[in-house]
Amino acid sequence: MLEKRDASSVWPNLWSLPELLTAPDSEPFGQFTHTFSHYKLEASIWRQPTTLKPQQQRVPLSAIGTLGLPAPIRKYLQQV
Repeated sequence: MLEKRDASSVWPNLWSLPELLTAPDSEPFGQFTHTFSHYKLEASIWRQPTTLKPQQQRVPLSAIGTLGLPAPIRKYLQQV
């Protein structure tokens, strides 16, 4: 599932993995790091059952090349 980011957010109007405010009590499905010029992003990925929100959609991995994704998210999804 991907979520279109708000125009005022980091990575405005790009598709990204949904963010969780707190980590679930389970092991992450995956993790990645990405170094920017001014900080290092460390992300953990969980599989969570959820109801889609209006800004979210399920996207097959074969279709990610058709969407605008931030580089670290694209790189992670291409490795899955």
